[in-house]
Amino acid sequence: MNFTSQHLSFNNKIPQHDDFLCFRAEPNFRYSRSETAAYHQIQTELTDDYFWLYSNYGYKHPRPSQVINTKNGISHDNLRTEEEVEPTEQLFMLYSFADNIMYISNVSNKGFVSNLLTDKMGLESIEIKNIFVDREQFIRQLQILDEIKFTSAKRDLFSGINTVGGALMDNYGMEEPEIFTVSAKYKTPMSKKVKNTLAFLAGQKTQGNITKLMIIGRDDQNIEQVFNEQAFTQKVSISVPENAEGLFEPDQVKTKLLEKLTE
Repeated sequence: MNFTSQHLSFNNKIPQHDDFLCFRAEPNFRYSRSETAAYHQIQTELTDDYFWLYSNYGYKHPRPSQVINTKNGISHDNLRTEEEVEPTEQLFMLYSFADNIMYISNVSNKGFVSNLLTDKMGLESIEIKNIFVDREQFIRQLQILDEIKFTSAKRDLFSGINTVGGALMDNYGMEEPEIFTVSAKYKTPMSKKVKNTLAFLAGQKTQGNITKLMIIGRDDQNIEQVFNEQAFTQKVSISVPENAEGLFEPDQVKTKLLEKLTE
């Protein structure tokens, strides 16, 4: 099973944990936009780290009047009524608050996810789109830099007497951390100096000194944009067996996906 990474924004802003609190009151519910649309049985979970959504769904139509026995080839009446569906389809979605990335099992269903979140959360606008692949193109279109996030296991970037690592060792007797994660927040216009800083970090990423580089900013229409290299260097593919009904167990899918994302 493969998951596609997508950028998710609510009213032109990156979603935060509290935006999903409405699902705490009703984590499980039924959803369909019309009589002809798919009928979904939804399960959700909200934690400090992620928002999880699972849908098991099916359609009222088509509904043939006859079904065929595959062993003897004999047709007989279809006993499923006009008001019943067979929930044979599945959709899995996880939004990570650490990475600000949405992972979806079938990207063709992102329109459904958009409609569902809009209806349940009362949003004015929601956008689900591909994350930028071309770093230079992304930087050129930015007008405001909001945030830079990256992780490093390279000790000489942070270690020493006058660094956070040194302070933890000297003042608290702690071992020097194996990995640092930095989240630097700004509200600064793009300038040559800012672009040089981003170029330096990109160089460190190329050299392998930092990982999971993410840049967040706004374009000339004040719409939030995200560049996340990790979303493209990491292919989110998991192996989950089907159950006796030919479906995937949602808890197994969630567990495997979370394990993959924390590797």
